[in-house]
Parts: sequence; structure tokens; C-alpha cells
Amino acid sequence: MKWIRRLVAFVLAVVATSVVGAIAHSQFIASAVSGLGHPVPLGDRLSWAGHDAVGMFSTYAPIIAIGFAIAFLVAALIVRKLPHLRNIGYTLAGAVAIVVAIVVLKQMLDVMGIASARSMLGVIAQAIAGAIGGWLFAIVSRDRRDAGVTRGV
Repeated sequence: MKWIRRLVAFVLAVVATSVVGAIAHSQFIASAVSGLGHPVPLGDRLSWAGHDAVGMFSTYAPIIAIGFAIAFLVAALIVRKLPHLRNIGYTLAGAVAIVVAIVVLKQMLDVMGIASARSMLGVIAQAIAGAIGGWLFAIVSRDRRDAGVTRGV
């Protein structure tokens, strides 16, 4: 049953990162449009966020999944030796996975896969999305015994 919890945690982490990253992306684009003198009303910002969350999912989620698979395996090796660093380990692994994916895609395609990540602030926003996914994975995949919850008598 432990593998089911980990699989669910992994899927939740990928989905959460994809959605948060897409929402951050759409808000950076909306800000850029506003900066050009075309205000973007809240309704449009929300609509763009929903559109990007759905539209980016089919390409962004697989990239996140590959990055997380590698990063979480490395984190698992470290956490096995240093279990008290579990939450921070997976959180950092999620953030690093996204930054590495952005850099690798830029090097491979010579194009920025996520337009909002052209700026350092945009990369940081995507890394925060990855950190949220990593933290979610750490929390959801935790064994009950590790969380201090005892089994019934």
C-alpha cells in the first residue's frame, strides 16, 4: 500500500506544480500586457489562468513528471540517511527539478519553453511551484508511522 500512497503523492505533486506554474505564468504575461498600457481586468486574469492551467497541462505536466522522478529519487536517497530533512529535501528537490528542466529545455530547443521564465523572477515563480509540489509529495507520501500517527490498538 505504500507504493499507492507514493504514486498518489507523485501525481498530486505533478498536477499541483503544473497548475500553480501555469497560473504564475499567466499572471506574468498579464502583467507584461498591463505594462504596455493595456490594463487586464481581474476577470480576464482569472480566465487566462484557467486557460493556461488546462492548455499547458499536456506539455508541462510530462516535463514536470520527468524532472520530479529524477529529483525525488535523489531526494529519497538523501532522506533515507537524513530522515529529519524529509520535508525540506523533497521541497528543494521539486524546486531544483523545475529550474533544471527550464535550463535543459532552453539548451535543447534554444527557446524558452515558458515565456514567463525569461526573467529571473519568472524562473523563481516556477521554482516556487516546484517547491509546492515537492512539499506536497513529502506530506502525502509520508508513512503514518513517520508522521507520528499510531495505528489502532
